[in-house]
Amino acid sequence: MTVKAPRDSHVEALGASLTAWRRTCAFLASVLMMSVLSGAALAQSGYNWKRKETQQQTDLADVEEAHRLTLAYGILAPRFPPHIPNTMKGFMELLEASDPYTELLAGEATFTNPTGDDVIEGFGLKLIRSDGRIIGIPRLLGPVHDAHISGAFRLLSVDDTVVTAENFEALATRLADSETRAVHLTAMDLENGIRWSETVRKAPYNPVSAAMYTQYGANMIQILDFTNGRTADEVNTLLGRLSAHQPLILDLRYATGGQLKAAVEVANLFLGASAPIGEAVDKEGTVSAYSTAAENRPRHTGPMILLTSNNTASAAEFLTQALVADRDVILIGESTFGKCFAQRTFKLPSGRYFRLSVAGLRGAESETCN
Repeated sequence: MTVKAPRDSHVEALGASLTAWRRTCAFLASVLMMSVLSGAALAQSGYNWKRKETQQQTDLADVEEAHRLTLAYGILAPRFPPHIPNTMKGFMELLEASDPYTELLAGEATFTNPTGDDVIEGFGLKLIRSDGRIIGIPRLLGPVHDAHISGAFRLLSVDDTVVTAENFEALATRLADSETRAVHLTAMDLENGIRWSETVRKAPYNPVSAAMYTQYGANMIQILDFTNGRTADEVNTLLGRLSAHQPLILDLRYATGGQLKAAVEVANLFLGASAPIGEAVDKEGTVSAYSTAAENRPRHTGPMILLTSNNTASAAEFLTQALVADRDVILIGESTFGKCFAQRTFKLPSGRYFRLSVAGLRGAESETCN
């Protein structure tokens, strides 16, 4: 016979209460854990949001400065709406509709020397977007040149990225990034069609804008860009290696422009006294006429062959027309680009460079620059 103990209602009530209490504690513990995890995620989210907010503020500061500069100097400035874009991407898209030559640059991204510094860090490579291709030209004494690469080439890939004209800006920004220390280049030489690959490391170098080579059995001076206080001095030094009457090839095929004053300084090395060079007209309609000095004595007076291409633009076209008008030069190559505007480069608060068309150019004997 089984005997069942009498059930105590108080004990049962206490057990039920303890069970409910355990469930409540477990629930509160899970809520607390969720709160801790959510707090950590929120803290992380707050950090990212703060960083993003800082980037937005920096970008907005660039927009405000670029807008001010465009209104003050831009000869091709658009009619801005009451509310301008609050990002540089949007601002540049708006400006490019009226000024197709404007650019937003990241340091060495354009492979020129916007600051005129004696030494910069980079790959020593100038890139040009041309006919759907990207053309590379090594700078003398730069890392690419030191890797025994000389002459213009078509860039095919960088590391594992196929190079196209559409990803030019992204490529330029990547190469200018301080974290990019080395790249593997694959390219094809434009002179002989030979394909090559080479790994190049970023290093400090002197970004010369002019260099002398022996080409086609003659001395050739190649100018890549025009920088005030630098290009004319470099060309003058190179001319010092020659007699004034020696034949010379002046290669402007990859001179995509630069500072107008620098082109005028170079013209003084080749033109006689009081020779007209050309005119520039700024936003206010003020005409600046350029000519050589009354006592100017050219450093070179011998036979000259002038090489141009459809990459020859802006200040380089200004110089080309002055030489053709005043000197008996032999002009060989393609028609020039037709970029009859002078640009000026400004540094923005973020450290990026903003290039803007600030004057129209015309030759001494023409209404255009090409």
